Amino acid sequence: MKKSNFKILIWFTLSSFIINAQEDLDIDTDIDSVYFKDGSVETGEVYFKEYILEIDMFDEPTKRFDLNKVERIVKRRRGEETTFEVIYYEKRDRYLVLQKVLEGYMTLYRTTIDYTTNIIGFGNTSSTSVIYYYKKKNEQNLEHIDLKGFIGMGISVKKSVAFFKDCPKLVSKINNDGFGDNSIVKFVVFYNNNCN
Repeated sequence: MKKSNFKILIWFTLSSFIINAQEDLDIDTDIDSVYFKDGSVETGEVYFKEYILEIDMFDEPTKRFDLNKVERIVKRRRGEETTFEVIYYEKRDRYLVLQKVLEGYMTLYRTTIDYTTNIIGFGNTSSTSVIYYYKKKNEQNLEHIDLKGFIGMGISVKKSVAFFKDCPKLVSKINNDGFGDNSIVKFVVFYNNNCN
């Protein structure tokens, strides 16, 4: 065997070994945790559907739990953690699994919904919508933020100003185009730092 072929063979063998070792590492670190209201904790791979939480326990049968029993979920993927809170949304009479984006006087949460549409002759198209919710410190209820018409998500300065009317500094900044690249997250950060 020529030296160059031998080097290539060794390189492929080592590469395969390193990739397999990395996959084994990912399996060990991708274990999610579910924290229940009674203080107990379950681990496994977590999936949440409409009203049910499923935990794949690897060597055991999948367990199913009602979301009303869950406090929070920590999902781990490739060394990163994402925490989701389970919060009751009174207007829809259901529990939602939401990611906390910002915490402060106004705490901002979000969730995503993935859509797939099959258009005959064109195949499947996919899109993702981000939906925001908020809760103010002195209020019990979670509220939905309808972003249609917000600056950066539509066109209307009027709707953005109406939503944040209890903060004159923020209203002034919105009216004077003081944010440049606008987003609801920037508005809430400013609100929490200057308006409570």
